Amino acid sequence: MRQILRAAANATVADGTEVGALLNATHGPAIDGDLSIATGRLAPGLRSAVHYHPVVTQVTYVLTGELSILMRDPNDTEPYALQLAPGEGAVTEPGTLLQLCNLTAKATTVLYVVTPGYLHVRNPAGEIVFDDAVVAGPSWDNLQHPLVDPNA
Repeated sequence: MRQILRAAANATVADGTEVGALLNATHGPAIDGDLSIATGRLAPGLRSAVHYHPVVTQVTYVLTGELSILMRDPNDTEPYALQLAPGEGAVTEPGTLLQLCNLTAKATTVLYVVTPGYLHVRNPAGEIVFDDAVVAGPSWDNLQHPLVDPNA
C-alpha cells in the first residue's frame, strides 16, 4: 500500500472536541473495519460532553499539551481521573463514560486509535443515523442518557 495518510479537516463532533479522520471506513485505505485512527484537538479550557462508546474500544494518546480524562466504568458509581502528558495514553472500553478535559491555556492534540473501526453513518439528508459516540450529558452532575450495556 503505497499511500501517505493525511488527516481530514477537523470537524467539531457531538462531544464538543475537534476530530480529523486519518484512517476509517470512509477515509484512507480500507483495512477490513478493524481499526480507525483520527487526530483530535481540544481547545484551551475545553471540557467535552460526558459520552461513551457502546461498541468500540478507544485509545487516546496525547501528542502535545496535557489532557485530563475522567472515566466511569459501567460497574462504578464515581468517575476517576487520569492525567496525561505528551507520549502517554489511556484506554477506554465499551460502555465506559468519559470526558476529555484540557484544563490548560494551550491547545492539546491527541491521536485516537479505535477498534473495531469507528462508525459514523448519515442518511442522504445528512442526518446522523448512527454514531458510536453517545452523549450522556453535558456534565457528570447532569447525565441524561441511559447507558447501554455493550454485552447485551
